[in-house]
Amino acid sequence: MGVDRAAALVAALDQPPVVSLRLNPAKLAKYSAEASGETMQPVRWAQENGLPADGPVTWCRDGVYLSDKPSFTTDPLFHAGAYYVQEASSMAIEKLLEYWQPTGQPRLLDLCASPGGKSTHGISLMQRLEREGKITDFLWVANEVIASRATTLADNLVTWGDPRAVVACNDPADFKDLEDFFDVVLVDAPCSGEGMFRKDHAAREEWTADSPAFCAARQRRILEDVWPSLRPGGMLVYSTCTFNALENEENVAFIASQLGANCLLSEHYYPGEQRGEGFFLAILRKDGEEATAPIRLRKSEKRWPLVKEKLPYGWAAMPVVLRNKEGLVKAIPQTWDDAITYLEGRLRVLRSGTALGRWKGKDWVPEHDYALSMGFDVTTCPCIALSLEDALTYLRGGSPDLSTHPKGYAVMTYHGFPLGFAKNLGNRSNNLYPAHLRIRKF
Repeated sequence: MGVDRAAALVAALDQPPVVSLRLNPAKLAKYSAEASGETMQPVRWAQENGLPADGPVTWCRDGVYLSDKPSFTTDPLFHAGAYYVQEASSMAIEKLLEYWQPTGQPRLLDLCASPGGKSTHGISLMQRLEREGKITDFLWVANEVIASRATTLADNLVTWGDPRAVVACNDPADFKDLEDFFDVVLVDAPCSGEGMFRKDHAAREEWTADSPAFCAARQRRILEDVWPSLRPGGMLVYSTCTFNALENEENVAFIASQLGANCLLSEHYYPGEQRGEGFFLAILRKDGEEATAPIRLRKSEKRWPLVKEKLPYGWAAMPVVLRNKEGLVKAIPQTWDDAITYLEGRLRVLRSGTALGRWKGKDWVPEHDYALSMGFDVTTCPCIALSLEDALTYLRGGSPDLSTHPKGYAVMTYHGFPLGFAKNLGNRSNNLYPAHLRIRKF
């Protein structure tokens, strides 16, 4: 880096970390009176909704810097999926759109996806391409090998709300058999974490002189495992949150020379030079020009039975097929019914489509995922607008006073954004907000 740049980096590592978030344009366009599609002004929207925004993230259309860190836990809009708290440098994956010319219905994989920052961002980018008419549909597969982290990933993608997200919990080697299946693969590889030295002091304690070489070898194994699943001509987005060349430039050279690819972009983000934490991004195109592999179902492939009953609440997004998965009614995007069946036969899939609810006798019990989905038609279900105090009571698992509202199931909303379901019994209400998501403390 040279003496001056290195000194600036070291000095920056002792400064407070930067706080940033990224808005969810699809939900804001649907539920917010202050925002609509491409006309949305992220900084202004954040300021008008109580967030201390002080500027845009220049490499991300929906990214916003904050002047300090507010209590996101006590903001119902955070729990509703109006925005995602994400480190600014990692939003640079948006640069993929400068090098990739997608068409049709791309299939994308985020291999090391938890907690979900890059997947939620990628989904928003695909939604933008849809609005612009550059693609007609997409399928997003988010994978995490560690089960506990995969659960967090699934919760965050449910909150983001797109029904075309599939969450899997698999080792990278499990993707070898999905030959040429994906048009884009993101590998945010587990690394030595040097880029987190400012944000997470534990990263300093865990780092050793051997860490980069150990991580680089592991990253190459991961890349070799997933490489067959990327079609010829497809795009690889490779990133780390570390500084050293072993895990970055040398691994990019390995991908290009040993696996077969052309590097289109390779760049570092350094604290002190960019407003964010340490990050490395490379974008490569796999050698060859062939079509994405067709989906071929085996005769033994298990499809969940179709649901014929009419559901009490509506669906306002893409066409879906309704399937009964062991009593749970799910909405599967019609375009991706075969693909999801294909993936469920080869991977450990934790979530696919949108869980709608279950029949218990003659009573329909809606699922939380339904309320948070962009496909949910809120005009078909009673909605109850909550104050900030009542919204926090609901998110803690309490029961706001609903005695003045009609009995039955209703969606609790805050500033128009659905939070989840409750059942009004008249003298009391049953809170259906999932126990593991409830606010434990402020």
